[in-house]
Amino acid sequence: MELTFEQKLQQGATALNTGNLKEAERVYRAILHSHQKHPAANPNSGLIAISVNDIDAALPLFKTALKINAMIEKLWVSYIVYKKLITFL
Repeated sequence: MELTFEQKLQQGATALNTGNLKEAERVYRAILHSHQKHPAANPNSGLIAISVNDIDAALPLFKTALKINAMIEKLWVSYIVYKKLITFL
């Protein structure tokens, strides 16, 4: 039986929260394939990208997330952390 969209989101969040970055990335990529502007999959994918030192991949994901909902404080914090990271590299 195929998972519902909400179950896929939960699966990605669980994988991310338990440190299973490969599984989380796989799930979020699948979500973004069908929902390119998903408000949770974009920033979570950005966090995964930063976690594996793929800083260049993180920026467009955070920018998309901020365009979708600029009122989410956590997104701004992630974006600022990203900007700080690239200044140190």
